[in-house]
Amino acid sequence: MGNVVFATAFSVLLLGWTVLIAGVAVVMLPLYVALEKIHPSVLEAAQDLYADGWSRFRRVTLPLALAELGLIDEYEFVVQPRLAGHGPTLFAGLSKPINLRLVDRLEFKSGAVAMRYEARR
Repeated sequence: MGNVVFATAFSVLLLGWTVLIAGVAVVMLPLYVALEKIHPSVLEAAQDLYADGWSRFRRVTLPLALAELGLIDEYEFVVQPRLAGHGPTLFAGLSKPINLRLVDRLEFKSGAVAMRYEARR
């Protein structure tokens, strides 16, 4: 009786691990394809701007990959009333444009404007 219970529990555990590994593979493949589309010059520029690899991934690589996959529903931009003459270009590595629709806009006394957009599908 004990061997039957052990075999059943082991089978269920093995099946669970198999489903988990297959699920991770299904999720990771599109992310990998999106990461491969990011132009190397964007990653080089990110390396120049940020010190460590985690910051580059969190601030540049992951947002570009999520945008490529269409997984970002809203974008929010805050425009400050100041011209710097230089700076990073937002989403410069996208393979195709993303059409946006203005959802909300908020003006501050400082002159800054916060705009919230939805991605058009």
